Amino acid sequence: MSAAKHTPGTHVSYQYRQHHLLGGALIEGDGIVIDRTIVGTSDAYSIQPTDGSPVVHVRAAGVRSVA
Repeated sequence: MSAAKHTPGTHVSYQYRQHHLLGGALIEGDGIVIDRTIVGTSDAYSIQPTDGSPVVHVRAAGVRSVA
């Protein structure tokens, strides 16, 4: 996955591990970027899933643009 900088309103697909430290399930979906957060050298995005699920927060490495 690309660590490109996505702007709010961009349609993206995402994936992340639930409970990463415990080796949890891989969560995948698509949605619209709401916000980008930068903490130190780590980028993350707040994404509103298109299926109506609650907002997810995903590290930039797990987010890519939908063509």
